[in-house]
Amino acid sequence: MLKVEIKEKVVIEDNEEEVKQYLVINDIPDENSFYIDFGPPSAHFYRREVIDVLISKSFEDIGQTFSMIGFAYEYDWWETGIDFDIICEEYYREASPSIKATIMLDDWEHWAKPWSMADLAKKFRNNVNLAENSNIEYW
Repeated sequence: MLKVEIKEKVVIEDNEEEVKQYLVINDIPDENSFYIDFGPPSAHFYRREVIDVLISKSFEDIGQTFSMIGFAYEYDWWETGIDFDIICEEYYREASPSIKATIMLDDWEHWAKPWSMADLAKKFRNNVNLAENSNIEYW
C-alpha cells in the first residue's frame, strides 16, 4: 500500500516567504518533490529512497493517487541525467500504462564524443528493435 501525504514548508525566495508543498511517501519526505493537482494529478520526485519505493509498486498502485510520476536518475556512464515519466492512468494524450525515458544531451554545440549523436540514436533504435517488444517504441 502506498501512503501519500502532502506537507507544506515555508521557503524564502528573492527575500519573500513562500509556502511550498512537498510529498511524503510511506513516511519518507521528499522536500524537493512537487505535486500538481490541476488536471490529472501528477508529481515529480528527487529523493532516491522515495523513488525506490515508488518503482517497487505496480502501475495500479501508483495510479490510485497519481496519473503520472516523474523522476531523474544520474548514472556514472552518462554525463547528465535521464528523466523518467511513468504514466499510470489517463494523462492527457499519453498511452497508459507506459514509461518514458528521456536522455538529456548537454552542450550539443561542443559535442566532443568519439561517436556522433546520430550513432547514439542508431544504437538506441537497434536495441529497441532487438527487444522485439511491441510495447517499446523508438521515435
